[in-house]
Amino acid sequence: MSRTAKPQNGRRRFLRDVVRTAGGLA
Repeated sequence: MSRTAKPQNGRRRFLRDVVRTAGGLA
């Protein structure tokens, strides 16, 4: 369970960071 929660959290954070950068650039 923790194994799936670990990547999920990191992936979600990365996605949010990418969206934030794209929004700032746009």
